[in-house]
Amino acid sequence: WQRKEEADAAFSRVTETFPDKSDLCAKAEMYRAGIAFERALAQRSTGDIAAEQIRNVLSTYADAPGAIKARLEIMLAEIAMENGDYQDQVRRADALIQAYPQCKLGIGWASLIAGYGYENTGDYATALKRYLLVIEGHYAVADNFKGLDVTLFCLMRSAECYVRTGETAKALDIWQTVLKNYPSSPKASLSAAMIAKYGGK
Repeated sequence: WQRKEEADAAFSRVTETFPDKSDLCAKAEMYRAGIAFERALAQRSTGDIAAEQIRNVLSTYADAPGAIKARLEIMLAEIAMENGDYQDQVRRADALIQAYPQCKLGIGWASLIAGYGYENTGDYATALKRYLLVIEGHYAVADNFKGLDVTLFCLMRSAECYVRTGETAKALDIWQTVLKNYPSSPKASLSAAMIAKYGGK
């Protein structure tokens, strides 16, 4: 998860939106502190404890801006993913997509998390739909999470799903796209190897 600078950016957005309302600025600072605290907690304690604390923050700051609540909801979905609870992971991620349709970054990360959850439960068709939301979302480098290129990740996972569903031609198209758009990425070498493996079939 991105670190303190993301919380600071969220705080800045709120204060810029309400420059003359000190009460809202004060709330924004509390939200910022809450997110920073929960991020640190999630890194240093068990998932269950972190999840409980995140839920407490969501309850305490029920009137927080949607983008901030979306971040906290994503953390809960991430904890479920790390625990291997794919059903809860998918449920939380899909609920977030419905609840915060205007939060582009939240939608992107939630779609990735949901896709990965569906893939791990064998529902490749739905996983592909979620990955496609990211691939077609035109996410820039600045939109990436944890240093992860979300578009590249979803391209590679989509190719794997197509292999699983027997749609090798579509997987080959994706690997060709990776070679073209990400020539310096380690995934380009992997894509070339996969093309060599499946290209003659």
